[in-house]
Amino acid sequence: MTDLKDLEEVWACTTGGTVWVWKTDPRNPRNFVQKMIGGPGNVKLKVTVAEREHNEDLIAWGNEAQCPFRNGLLVRLLPKLPVEERGQFEMTDEELKALLKGGSDEQYEDTIAKTESEVILRRMLALSAMDRSTSIGRLDFLVNTIKERYPQGRGSKFVDEINEHEQKMRSLSRL
Repeated sequence: MTDLKDLEEVWACTTGGTVWVWKTDPRNPRNFVQKMIGGPGNVKLKVTVAEREHNEDLIAWGNEAQCPFRNGLLVRLLPKLPVEERGQFEMTDEELKALLKGGSDEQYEDTIAKTESEVILRRMLALSAMDRSTSIGRLDFLVNTIKERYPQGRGSKFVDEINEHEQKMRSLSRL
């Protein structure tokens, strides 16, 4: 009987960028080596459940949005899971296009407001630019949400908390 952690999953990169993940070294199973996914001709990745969990564990506290397996940068191809069991941001391009076109504007804005993944929002923006069937109002709302939430040069929550803590310590030391 095989261990569930040894089962393989197939993931695909959803953007033109690259991602580095840790995989078990085939020559020494107790070590890990980095593997690149993304870029021309390298969009699929096979990992075991244990390897995926190892990569997820390496993400620092407060930076969960940077995990490529959870933020929508990588999407699981196999095993196919029912929609209810997939991660919050495991959305295909077709699902994102349907979200851009379907439903009322209020429902759309509510969905965008609840979406925490910058990758998903930027994928939606890229898809709307290619498709050109998204209404101007929806496109403006999406662009403004991205600009407001993810301004250029902004640090992670973890870095922000460290900076706040340092400021508190400085103000206490002055007393």
